[in-house]
Amino acid sequence: MRIVRRLRRGAHVLVDLCDPYRLAGLTTRPAPPTVLVCVYRYRNAAVVARLVDQIGACGGHALLWALDRTHPALGRDTVGEGPGSRFALVNRLAAGVPRGRWLLVADDDVRFSRRGLRAFLRLCDRLSFDLAQPAHAVRRSHHYFWITRRHAGRIARETTFVEVGPVVAVSPAAREVVTPFPEDGMGWGTELLWHDAQRAGLRLGIVDATPIRHLAPIGGHYDRAAEERRVAAMLRDRGLERLDDIQHNLRHIHR
Repeated sequence: MRIVRRLRRGAHVLVDLCDPYRLAGLTTRPAPPTVLVCVYRYRNAAVVARLVDQIGACGGHALLWALDRTHPALGRDTVGEGPGSRFALVNRLAAGVPRGRWLLVADDDVRFSRRGLRAFLRLCDRLSFDLAQPAHAVRRSHHYFWITRRHAGRIARETTFVEVGPVVAVSPAAREVVTPFPEDGMGWGTELLWHDAQRAGLRLGIVDATPIRHLAPIGGHYDRAAEERRVAAMLRDRGLERLDDIQHNLRHIHR
């Protein structure tokens, strides 16, 4: 059994080392103009600082909100502090993003590879995704849905589902449709609204070439039961049983 676990772990490492982005021919393509919005806790400042540096390297900038207190390393980009619900604060930040810019909504406990964020934005733009998320790395990334795990050997997938977090890219066109975000609770169930928008014409996608690591368990610091009740009610309204019912890959993109 120990040998099997080691072989499985080794296979997962190979999947994460496989980088189809290198095959995509996008090394010279600029990232679209993007603003990062993030609500952070003081203890996660180092993770957020890395995201801020990466968005700056793309030619963008960050608008941050400190839930508890502003960290000195993030003071330049922190525009407010104090408690509040996730999307209420995200909406407050997003209101300051000029029209025509992409919006990148990120949690404070997520990590891209060194060049991953730039590549993610380039691919979203090139593939004409309106709403997109990076796939979760196969190992050491806390995830909730199987569809969001990385598919080896693929650049991306056009889907009927994008998760509400931990990272979502919203195109300028999609901002006109999906923002302001619903402000109830932590935003669970927003995926159903986005699925409705997909059926009305928005393109949703998951980018496999730029996997992230979600560093903390999901729902560890809020009432998951309340979120689950909200999702259940939204599913009933649509005649669905589970969120899995709207999770489909429409097209696999290899180059």
